[in-house]
Amino acid sequence: LLSLSNSIPQLLQSGAAYVSSDFREFFGDLLTEKVSNTLQNLLQLQLIWCALLFVEGKPVGALLVGTSQEQFSDEESQALELVRQQAAMLLTMISSWEEQERARERANRFQEVLLRLNRDLPQRRDLVSKLKLIAQETQEALAVDRVNIWQVSTDRQNAYCAVAIGEDSEQLVGTILPVSRYLTYIASLEDERVIATSSVLTDPRTDELADDYWRPYGIEATMDAPVRVEGKIVGIVCCEHKTSREWNCYEIGFVGDIADLVARVILESQQQRRERYLTTLSQLALQMLVATDWEGVLPVFLEDMGRVAEADRSFLAKLTVDESGREVIQCLGIWSADGSVEEEREFLLDEVGTPYQVSALRTGEPIFSVVRTLPEPYRNFYEQRGVKAILAVPIFVESRWWGVLGFSIRRAEHFWDEVDIAILRIAGSLLGSVIERQQAIERQFEQERQFRELVENATVGIYRSTPEGQLLMVNPALARMFGYDSPEEMMASITDLSTQAYADPSYREDFKRMVAEQGFVQNLIIPLRRKNGETFWAAVSGRGVYAPNGKLLYYEGFILDVTARKRAEELLKQRITQLQALYRLSSSLQQLDDLGEILAGVMRCVKTATKAERAFVALVDPDGKMRFKAAQGFSERFKQTLEDFFSKSSNAWVMQPLVVADVSLASDLGSLQQVFLDEGIGSYSVSYTH
Repeated sequence: LLSLSNSIPQLLQSGAAYVSSDFREFFGDLLTEKVSNTLQNLLQLQLIWCALLFVEGKPVGALLVGTSQEQFSDEESQALELVRQQAAMLLTMISSWEEQERARERANRFQEVLLRLNRDLPQRRDLVSKLKLIAQETQEALAVDRVNIWQVSTDRQNAYCAVAIGEDSEQLVGTILPVSRYLTYIASLEDERVIATSSVLTDPRTDELADDYWRPYGIEATMDAPVRVEGKIVGIVCCEHKTSREWNCYEIGFVGDIADLVARVILESQQQRRERYLTTLSQLALQMLVATDWEGVLPVFLEDMGRVAEADRSFLAKLTVDESGREVIQCLGIWSADGSVEEEREFLLDEVGTPYQVSALRTGEPIFSVVRTLPEPYRNFYEQRGVKAILAVPIFVESRWWGVLGFSIRRAEHFWDEVDIAILRIAGSLLGSVIERQQAIERQFEQERQFRELVENATVGIYRSTPEGQLLMVNPALARMFGYDSPEEMMASITDLSTQAYADPSYREDFKRMVAEQGFVQNLIIPLRRKNGETFWAAVSGRGVYAPNGKLLYYEGFILDVTARKRAEELLKQRITQLQALYRLSSSLQQLDDLGEILAGVMRCVKTATKAERAFVALVDPDGKMRFKAAQGFSERFKQTLEDFFSKSSNAWVMQPLVVADVSLASDLGSLQQVFLDEGIGSYSVSYTH
């Protein structure tokens, strides 16, 4: 150790050498005058040469040379300068070697820490305990005042201190910082592997946090490394010191490695949770897809999803509107980890969600918050119920916002990451799909019920048939129309519509041709055949139903029994014909004088009015005998036989009108029956006029 007078250090700092014969000028403050003289005499020193050793312009040591000579020659002075340079080089080599040794020691120490962490981390079960171990080992290895690990929210709005080791760590855990206020800091994290600074207050990369963080916690230097998972910053590792500190490359590299290790731990945790989520979700999906009532499976769904999400409570709520037109969230199911029962079931939507949150849910986006970050009165709403963190995903049914699937945590604050949000969105989509499917099934059942009632209670016949002529479906009205006791009997009995249901098979071909040409048939009036062979008139309507590839699948339509209408139309037409015939006869009688012409006109009128093929007029002569006066289409034998019959019969019999619909069945005609049959007469009508 040297104790130099005030003027000597300034001279030495300039690079010059100092020569003195006074030993005390170098050790005066350290040694007494007596000791100094004794030591100088003992060493037999007459002169002392002193100079500082410089490396790259900085003093790194001193060279002190004593001699018994009275002065140094020029050659000796030059030699001393050469020794001085060589000594400086030697010190540089020694210093570099020592620094390399220290660096190797630090690198080895950091490598040992990383190896130890890789060995011990698998023994820790949950993510927080793993992060605490990493922070603790990092703090000890770097000998810094504090190490923190922050979690960045998925929406990049906030950073949450998940773990802190060192000074003020208990106070720091749970701190939430609004990331959006520190854009330069975040941008620097995006660009650099590690932000290493010895002055956080003056470094432009970190000075944004001066008032909110650095000054309140007394931090002067820091190394902050972003934690990236799949290219996104999900966290920050902060190594902080309360005094200014220069960070070397080994320390900076070590912090970067720690950040990578944290990223790996987070990714492994996400993968494990993703597997648990998907396993649970696949099991629930199978249960819900085979269930006929989704509400019956809901308690199991909420419990399983709540447990795998490590939530204290899960719930399903439906969006409704009250009598005043206000939107209400109505809880349909709630699961609580502690088994408690929630009495409140309905909440006004604008009381439980901020306008931003409600807007996000309407557009299909999930919402997640640490309750402490919510504005009033929403924060107070949740704090009164002991809730510290919430996550809600919207449920859409038929493209409309139906409700929410929600999760809450009461035991501690919690930041939901992308895995939680992504999987729970899938759960919400699954639930929405199941609800939508069941609603569709219920609507289908209702439509089928209404259709079945319509078909079964319809007064018109409804049918569905194959192009080959088999019946696929008939309603009771159609079965009754064709004379069958039930639709089942009719479908089992008829195997070919064209021959069993149509009076003429050609009508079936006409129906098929019309459907092929125009796609449908409407009110085709044709004769059909009943079970007993009786023919009736029907109005047939139908259309073809085709597969996507254009293949005809079946015909379906309606059949209306119009026999009565057809008969009424024929009777009306016949009545009109009769009236027209009578009118023509009346007109002609006014112009005719000849009896023969008059009788001919009468027969024409009778044939037209009755659609008869033959007609006759017989008059009673003065002798009391009935004789033919006019006849068309009868043989002489028939006329003679009939005249003899009338002449021999009583007048009472002749006075009664006689109508025989089927001569072959009219045995009461007696001998006349065979006469009519021989004449080729199938039906017969006679009336008496006087």
